[in-house]
Amino acid sequence: MPQSRQSPQPNASPAPGDQRFPFAAPAPGVGTVAIAVGVAVFTAREDKMTRTNKAYARISVRNATGGATLNVWSEKLPLLEGLTVGAPVRLTCSRVTAREGTDEWQFDAIEPIDPVHPVRREAMPICPVPRASLIARTMQILDAMSVEARDVFTRVMQTPVRWPDGALAPIKGAYVDAPAAIGHHHAHLGGLWWHSIQVTEGAVALARTYAAHDAPDLDLDAVRLGGLLHDLGKVDEYRFDTIIAMAPLSGSMSHMGHGLRRITEAVLRAELHDGWVPSIRQRDLLEHVHHIIASHHMQREWGAISEPASREAWFVQSADLVSSRVQPITDATQSMQDRGDGWVSVKDGWRTKTVFVSPQARDAGVVRENTDVSSGLAPLLQLHVPLDLPHTEE
Repeated sequence: MPQSRQSPQPNASPAPGDQRFPFAAPAPGVGTVAIAVGVAVFTAREDKMTRTNKAYARISVRNATGGATLNVWSEKLPLLEGLTVGAPVRLTCSRVTAREGTDEWQFDAIEPIDPVHPVRREAMPICPVPRASLIARTMQILDAMSVEARDVFTRVMQTPVRWPDGALAPIKGAYVDAPAAIGHHHAHLGGLWWHSIQVTEGAVALARTYAAHDAPDLDLDAVRLGGLLHDLGKVDEYRFDTIIAMAPLSGSMSHMGHGLRRITEAVLRAELHDGWVPSIRQRDLLEHVHHIIASHHMQREWGAISEPASREAWFVQSADLVSSRVQPITDATQSMQDRGDGWVSVKDGWRTKTVFVSPQARDAGVVRENTDVSSGLAPLLQLHVPLDLPHTEE
């Protein structure tokens, strides 16, 4: 959707008594009830029905400490009247123990506050990885591509797109600014770019492992190009001008469908407007990338248009799944809000899950490996094959 090209402004100091609602560091104590009041930004509302046909709403709120999705049951729906997406609000919640035994926030009350309150700037968190690092990692991926594959990626990124606000701009601007999600993983400006790099690096690592010994005929160009473009349609699925939210176009098709549409538009424009004649190799790559985009959610039940039907598609799908699951755990360990035994609470959409983080990760923050190759264990790897095999009659 039309994206704001302005650099995010630093957060202003909150007014006295305007504490941020503590999403990232809620009140401690399993099984206890605690009340929290603070300011946040109202970022989304979805009206739903219970199994007994009672109306309720699922709302999303966010500030600099994090965010949450809360259920507002029918008796409290009037509290949402007049609230608009992007409005600063004062939120009141109770911390309760869910059926799974984990603590979560339960909605109590919400009220609008000053529409220009500084918290409004906190609705769109920013990618924590420096842009210089993302550029360097992207260039490393592109440098490893063939000239033909890199040409395809460049043409897609340079394709002008007419956004709903009337602006005409290359899609690369939205690609590097868009989030990868509203919640759960890479839910910040630049999240799509970062996630795409992670997926590509992971998929290439898997493919190289197989190519080195068991599958030398793998198409690493397709893996790299598919990894970088697998979520391209998220530039249409989300809006990220003043808040991160679902865009109007998200209802027409999934980000997989939008991604296929954007690449098709890029190819048609390059052929009709620029006179580009793709080589046979480039046509094959584009067909393969189309399949990778359509299948990277693996199952139709998860939104996939088709299931992976190539090794390269499986590598991208696997890396995509790992990136979307591992990054939330990594994010949670940054504040290490654990119970003292290595279990950490992680937000997964509107659910809270508990995951295990090795105690050593809380020590020096490094992965320890034994790199001593002269450990004396080599004889254990030698197979003992008797020279005199017994003769058997058939």
